[in-house]
Amino acid sequence: MANLPPELLRNTRIKHCASGGSKGFTLIEMLVVIVICVTLAAWLYAGLQQSRKKANTVKCMAQLKSIGGSFFLYAADNNGAFPTMFKGGAPAPAARYWTYTLGPYNGLSSNEGIGVTSLCCPEKSSEPNGTSMYGANYPTVIALEKGQSGTSYLDISSKRLGIGVDSRAFLLVDATSAAVYSPNIWGLTRDADGDGVNDSSASFVYNRVDFRHSGRANFFLLNGAMVSLTTAQWGRNENNVWGRPL
Repeated sequence: MANLPPELLRNTRIKHCASGGSKGFTLIEMLVVIVICVTLAAWLYAGLQQSRKKANTVKCMAQLKSIGGSFFLYAADNNGAFPTMFKGGAPAPAARYWTYTLGPYNGLSSNEGIGVTSLCCPEKSSEPNGTSMYGANYPTVIALEKGQSGTSYLDISSKRLGIGVDSRAFLLVDATSAAVYSPNIWGLTRDADGDGVNDSSASFVYNRVDFRHSGRANFFLLNGAMVSLTTAQWGRNENNVWGRPL
């Protein structure tokens, strides 16, 4: 090997050292790499989940505002009266709720219900087996047709735009049913989530509002504004969102 050119001799030594001195990963090194990969994957997943939730909230608010606007379109076609909670002599399935009445105003057929068959909120309901639909403020804003109920305070016919109701009252909100029961009648007497603020009536958790957006719900108000509230803000009637009579 002494007669080989210096360049060839040097390359031979490098290859020999590289080959002879290499070794595999130790168990500890492999575990460290796995832990790092899992941590990065968890961070990435959490980031994607947050992005998805934000996108769902934005889509929900846009959808809610569009559906809320259709109440006013209906009123313009019906002498200023909002649709009643349902049409017919009894609740569904014999009668059809406002979710079907306003279907055509939202590009749906008469057999498609808002939040029932179409236009559901993209965020999963916070209630077990709950439906991610939208509920109207009943009966503060949306009422019944005369004669549909034997209870006098419900038998108040259809509401007319802006008569006797604070414009800061909600018209539509994330909910688990077509009706959200107004705390003006179904008083909030219990604290469903334990935060120290009564937020639910004796019969209905959050009176059917669904706080499915990371503990918040989107509200469309009579004045056309959109707000996002927590259960505590709902329970305290922030900014008269329930719509106490003027």
